[in-house]
Order: sequence, then C-alpha cells, then structure tokens
Amino acid sequence: MANYETRIRLISETNVNVANNTSYVTVALDFRRTDYQYYGYNLDGNAYWIIKVDSLSTGNVNFTFNWTIPQNQWKEVARRSFTVTHNADGTKSINLSGTIYFGDGVSPGTLSASGKATLSTIPRATVPSLSPASQAIGSAITINLPRASSAFTHTLTYSFGSAAGTIATGAGGSASWTLPSSLAAQIPNAASGTGQITCSTYNGSTLVGTKYINFTATVPASMVPSITSIGITEAATGINAQFGAYVQNKSRLNIAISASGIQGSTIVSYKTEVAGSSFSGSSVVTGYITSPGSLPVKVTVTDSRGHTAVKTQTVNVVAYANPAIASFTAVRSTTAGVFDDQGTSLSISMNFNVSAVGNKNTKSYAVDLQKNGETTWVSLLKGSVYSYNSTYVADNVLSIDSSYTLRLRVTDYFTTSEAIVDISSGFTLMDFRSTGKGAAVGKVSEKDAFEVGMIAEFFKSVIIHGNGSEYNLFDKIANLATQISNQSTQISNQAAQIASHTTQIAGKAAASHGHNVATQGANGFMAAADKAKLDSINAGNNLGGLVDLINVSSYTFPSDGYLYMEANYRANYYIQARVYGSNGTNYTIIQQSTPAAGSVGNSAISMFVRKGMMVNNISTNNKTYNRLRFLPLQ
Repeated sequence: MANYETRIRLISETNVNVANNTSYVTVALDFRRTDYQYYGYNLDGNAYWIIKVDSLSTGNVNFTFNWTIPQNQWKEVARRSFTVTHNADGTKSINLSGTIYFGDGVSPGTLSASGKATLSTIPRATVPSLSPASQAIGSAITINLPRASSAFTHTLTYSFGSAAGTIATGAGGSASWTLPSSLAAQIPNAASGTGQITCSTYNGSTLVGTKYINFTATVPASMVPSITSIGITEAATGINAQFGAYVQNKSRLNIAISASGIQGSTIVSYKTEVAGSSFSGSSVVTGYITSPGSLPVKVTVTDSRGHTAVKTQTVNVVAYANPAIASFTAVRSTTAGVFDDQGTSLSISMNFNVSAVGNKNTKSYAVDLQKNGETTWVSLLKGSVYSYNSTYVADNVLSIDSSYTLRLRVTDYFTTSEAIVDISSGFTLMDFRSTGKGAAVGKVSEKDAFEVGMIAEFFKSVIIHGNGSEYNLFDKIANLATQISNQSTQISNQAAQIASHTTQIAGKAAASHGHNVATQGANGFMAAADKAKLDSINAGNNLGGLVDLINVSSYTFPSDGYLYMEANYRANYYIQARVYGSNGTNYTIIQQSTPAAGSVGNSAISMFVRKGMMVNNISTNNKTYNRLRFLPLQ
C-alpha cells in the first residue's frame, strides 16, 4: 500500500495593521509520497483543495495536475493568504487545516492536514480613513479616527509638495479639514496631486504610534486661466485708412492675445478660430476674410494643468466684390441710337456695379475707342458712379471704312474690371483696298489680304497653297479627324497597358517603393530604358505630331495647322478657349460641350490656324475626357 503525507504550514505574517488590529498570513498545503516516486494526473478539473485559517476558508478550489514527484520530496499543492483579526490586546494564535481531493479514481484520493501557529502582537495606534480620499481644493475632507480606546487623542498634520501644516491637535474620533487654495501652486503642471496626512495617536502624553494616509487634491474646474484681452486690427495695408472697416475678400485680421495662468500654472497653447480656420500662437494673422457680416473670433487658451478658458470677440465685415460688368454691347447706329450697319455713331449699352463698402470705395469708369491698326485709345465717356445700367450714344465717332475695338474699364480702390467689344467696319457687299492688294466681302477692306465679314458656305473643294505645297482643306480636316480617332484609340490602349503595368509593379515592388524609387536608383527594379518608355507614355505631350494643349496656359502656333477641340465620352463636360490673330488683339472664342445629361457621346470642332496665332484662356471641367490639340501641317 502506498504511503502519502500532507502538511499545512504558516509561510509568513505580513502587513500588520495596528489600526485594524489585523495581520496578513500566508499558508501553504504540501503533499509527498514516502515509499516511491509519485506519478499521477487529473486533467478533468474535478480535483480540488481547501485551506482554512480559523473560520476563514478558501472553499473548494478546483485544479488540474500532471505530476511526477521524486520520493520523499514535498510538493506545494496550494498557497493562500488571509487577513486575520487579532485579539483586543493585539495577540493571536490561529488554527490551520487543509484537504486535498485528487479526483475520482485518482490515487491517493483524499488527504488532510492540520496545525497551529502563533502570530505577532500588534500595537494599537489609530489608522485614519478619509471621506472622500480625493477632494477638490477649497472643499473639505473628513478624517475618520477609529481609536481603539476613547482615552486616545490625535495630532494631525499634512504635507503636499513643499507645503506643510497642522490640521488639528487633541482630535478625538474625527476631524474636518478644508484643503487650502495655496495647494494648487504645488502642482502647476498637473490637475491633481497626492499628499500625506500624519496621524499620531497619544494615550495621555504617551505616543502610542503614528500612522499615515495619502489624500488626493484636485484642481477644481473653476480654477482656469484668464484671457485678459483679444486685440484685433487690420493686417492688410491701407484697408483701415481707406475704409475704417474690415472688407470682404480684402481684409486680413491681425490678432494679439494676452492670457495668464492661475495659482502657478502657465499658458501652454493658444487656439484661434476664425471663419472655419484654426490658428495657433498668441499672435495670429489670418487669411483673407471671404464672408461678409458678423464674424466671431473665438480664442481658447490651455494652461499647464490642461484647463481651458474661452473668449469670443466679434468683428463686422463689409460686403465687397470686384467691379462686376453684367453686360457691355455696342453697335453702329444713327445719332438717335437706332441700329445702322452703315452708321458712324455708336450706341453703347452698359450694366455694371461697384461695391460701395459704406460709400468709402473709390469708383470710376471709362469707355475708350481704338481704331484697329492703331495704338491710341480715344475717350468716349467717363464718370464716377457705383452702378450704371443705361445706353449712351457717341455721335459721329466711327469711320465706315474702319473696324474698332471698344473698351469699358470699371475701377475701384482695389482693381479694374474690363470688357471688350469689336466694332466691324461698315457693311458693303464687296470692297477693294486702295493699295490694290486687298479685298473684302461683307465688310470694308482694311488690310492687304482677303477678308470675309459674312457667313460663308462652300459647295466645292477649297484648295490651299502654302509652304511650297498644295492641299484640299476638306481632305485635311477629314484626315485630321481620322488621326485624332486613331490617337484616341492609341491612348486608350496605352492607358490599359499602364494599368496592367501598375498591377504588375504592385505585385513585384516592396511596399515602400514609390514610383520614383521603383524606377531609379540602386534599390529600383525597372531598367532605365523601360523607365524612359513609361515616362514617355505618362507624359503624352506629343503623340504622332499632335500637340496636346489641354494643360497649357498659352500656346503660339509654330506653323500653319488645325486646332481640334473635343468634349468627349461623358455628359455635361465642356471646353472653351480663345484664339487670337497674329496681332495678338482680336480673338475668337471657341467652345464645345457634350450632349445633355444621361447621354454618352462626343462633340468636336476644328479650325485652321496660321503660324504666329495664339490660343489661351483654356478652361474645362474635365481634363481626362476633353481634348484640345494642334496638328501642324508638315
């Protein structure tokens, strides 16, 4: 029959609590086999152990085990700690017992052990408690003093950072203490701090013992930094002197903030919010104010404790917009203002507005006339008004033989808006220039060239000679359309290749490889020649002779050729540009848009351009599907 032994023993007595008259004991329950090594296991969890100290018990504590224990070697099965209350005089002797149940069918079944232990004697100094243990500065804490004898009295003191003082002397069962506001100065960079209360227990004049308890002092939410002032001035030069107000789209605010901490704290951050934008620092210059009306300037400061103060100041912004020319038209007329395409007077209709800005904005307008081919502008009308919507007739200012440019300039304190109207020469079915080298149809001949001032319809081919070659205009346009169609197909194919290459690169490149890393340098994986090909495809600026103009601001044609404009593939896309003559003054607006919403298709035009002409003012709402290209004639 196998031989087994168990024992229960006191491991330690710690945390002796004089005030509560308790100590913390740790007890262990051991097991061994004396006749042979022990091998056993229970993985089902139905084994358990129990440890008891006097009336204190762990209850059944289930466990699993898989043990191989040498003969006569103790195995600690369980350990548990208990808080034991001592006798009134501080002495204590405890009864120990324990049981191990190894589980159904597991040897050795059930084993038990018992024993006794004597604990240390506890002195009886009072241990204080606080209600509450954490309190806002300026509020009271109750110090509870559960003394072991009514003859005991207490002296209470505190320390908090470098601050210290006496709370009470001769205190009995409790004392109340209001945390002084000066404690906040000890924690300038924190919202709370920990201090200590010392409780010395006396029996008469004899010191029984001293106990300590920590307390937490918190800075109240009401203890916040202060914003002394928010100074707001005009940051844009000249605005205040002219208008004495903040002006929409022209004013910038210069904001200076003065703030201070409280009870030792310092200001660590400033935040200013204006018109949806946020700025940091005690001195701020905003961007241009884009909305008129009442504008709140909100300032938030945060101190070193994380407490904030908020202050809002409001400024008024006067509405302003650049001078707006709603309409500007002019026609040849009689002196009475009646339309006459042979007239020498000019009927001018204008509608414009200037923002008054509290009637402090400057204002002027001028209507000037320039004969084409000359550089001098002749003043026809000028004035100073905030708005104009009327018609003015300038008598006998035109020659029937000349064309003109009419200009309206509306100027205020900030800027000038301008509109141009072209005035054609007087109508004549056909006219020949006096030099014998010019002719015109539908207008007066004004240069040594063939000019057309009427809508023209051609029923036969138009043959063009130039640059030592001869070609049919309509054939060129047809060839242009074919080339562009082919180029569109090529670009689509190239886009598909790029997408495929991108997928391949994503699979091969390291996650940290961007395009630049992937295509250059020692760590790249693409050969230089392949990189050049890919860069050429990405650029797409000159495909088969076609010059792509969609991303340029201005382009002067280096040779004769065709300008091709297309609004393509998606509904409600548009493209527009101005084409200037070689003199750089007169221009034609060309524009295209796709069919109505819900449809898919394209709309395209082309025009013949000469060397030295220029295109600019290119605008579009989609650079991916809309195209503007130049095909030079080789």
